[in-house]
Amino acid sequence: MLTIPSPNTDRTLLTIAELRAAAGVSGTSRDTELTALGGYIGAVIASACGVARVGAIPPTLRLESVVETFYCGGTHSRDALQLARLPVAAITTVTESTSTLSAADYQLDGTMLYRMSSTRRSCWHFGPVVVAYNAGWAVVPDDLKYAAIKFVQSALVQGGRDPMLKRKVTVGVSEYEWWVDPSKDSVVPAEVMDILNMAGYVNRWAWI
Repeated sequence: MLTIPSPNTDRTLLTIAELRAAAGVSGTSRDTELTALGGYIGAVIASACGVARVGAIPPTLRLESVVETFYCGGTHSRDALQLARLPVAAITTVTESTSTLSAADYQLDGTMLYRMSSTRRSCWHFGPVVVAYNAGWAVVPDDLKYAAIKFVQSALVQGGRDPMLKRKVTVGVSEYEWWVDPSKDSVVPAEVMDILNMAGYVNRWAWI
C-alpha cells in the first residue's frame, strides 16, 4: 500500500524558457498554451514510465516523499521488498512491526530493500513493514528533459494536422480516409519512448 503524505505540486519536466525554445518562440504570447502542454506531457510521460498512482493524486517523476506499507509474516515472509517508486533518492525510516530499524538493519539495491542480519541478507518476517522514502528527481536529468522536448515538438506538429488522415480527395465531392496503426498502443511518440526506455525511466515492475 502506497501513500503520499505531501504530494509534490511541481510536476513539470521543462521550464517555461525550455518550453518556448522547444516551440521555437520568443516572448510570452504563448506561455499559457505552452505551460498547459508541458503539464499534459509531464503527466503522460509519468504514466508511460509506470509511475505508481495513489488515488486521485497525479503521478510524477519529480521528487516526492512517499510511505509504502508491506505485510509480511507467517507464510508471507519475503526475501526483499520491491519499492513502487523509482529512483529511490533516500530511505527516511523503516519500521518493522513497532520497531524502527537502524540503517545497518536494511540494504537498498536499486528499488529492492533487503533485511540485514549482521552482514548477511535475511528475510522480512515481521509485518507490517512501513518504509518512508523519497523517490524521483529534484533536478530533471538532461535526457529526461530531451524526451519531454521531443514530445513537445511532436505534439505541436501534430496539432496542426490530423495524423490519422491518410487520403483526402477534393475533386467533386470530398472524400476522406483515415489510417490507424494497429501496432500503436501509446500516445507517446516512439522516439520519446525509446529515450525513456534506454535511459531506464520506465518502471518494468509496474507492468508485471
